[in-house]
Formats: sequence, structure tokens, C-alpha cells
Amino acid sequence: MTTHNRDFSNHQTWNYFTWINNDKNVKYELIKQARKSNDSVTNLADALEEYMEDSKPELDGIYADLLESAIELINYREIAGYLLQ
Repeated sequence: MTTHNRDFSNHQTWNYFTWINNDKNVKYELIKQARKSNDSVTNLADALEEYMEDSKPELDGIYADLLESAIELINYREIAGYLLQ
């Protein structure tokens, strides 16, 4: 069973895209900053990853492991490319 949109490589990437895309203030600020560089996709992908790292909660044990393993699957370049279209 597929639990993500076919435009994305996995559920984690689609899920993070959906959250960012629905938070218009964050989305537009990250895109505005990314467009200031020559490599907007890489810059936005880095900003998306940094935003994720800064936003994730402090957890311990199995919950930390499970969250980290899901976050590791996010394809930030894929999201960046889609947002900059």
C-alpha cells in the first residue's frame, strides 16, 4: 500500500512537504532566502533540513530512534525542487 503522493519518493518526504507547503509564512520565507543564491535548490534544501533540525522535539530512547530514522529518509532536494517550480 502506498501512503504518499506519487510525486514524492517516500512518505516522509511527502509528509514534510505537506507541512511546509501548508505553513505559508515559513514556506515563503525559506523560498525568499533561497532565491538570493545562485543555487536556489541546494540553498532551499539546506534551509529545509536546518528548519527540521531546529524544530524537532527532544526525545529519548526508542521514540528518538524512530523519529530520527524517519527524518533521515526525507529528501530535502526533492522538496526544494518542487517548491521552486
